[in-house]
Amino acid sequence: QREIGITDSVAFDKMALMQTFILTIPGVPVIYYGDEIGLTGANDPDCRRMMKFDGLSKRENNLRERVKTLATLRKNNPVFIYGDFINIQSATDHWAYARKYFKDEAIILINNSDKMKEITIELPTHLHKTKFKSTFDSKFKTDGSKLTVSLPPYSSEILL
Repeated sequence: QREIGITDSVAFDKMALMQTFILTIPGVPVIYYGDEIGLTGANDPDCRRMMKFDGLSKRENNLRERVKTLATLRKNNPVFIYGDFINIQSATDHWAYARKYFKDEAIILINNSDKMKEITIELPTHLHKTKFKSTFDSKFKTDGSKLTVSLPPYSSEILL
């Protein structure tokens, strides 16, 4: 009988991290209806709430736009569908991995902490790309084979 809702807006950021993960790793991604906006729900029958199409909050709309960007990125880049998965760096609070398909390359960085994080990675020698374009406008710099990306708390970046 209780109302299930979101009491901490960080949940939207964490859901965006999960969407980044499932849409950039190998395999077929599964997005249940409502996941793209952070629709809440508890045990049956609350898990079968009506889909919300109008009157989205700012946080719901931002999450939907993020998922839309990720899905479009996956659809238009074979690297996310067919590419090899290359683990570059993993830690308790962040992860950097790459996808490579012939000449196409992408670097995915995830900050799973509540702090601003500057992630520096050494690019493997089999990744040859030297110029990247940021998908979500994070600041980054390259210095030889080193790549440094600044990520806000609970955020991600995809460099193509």
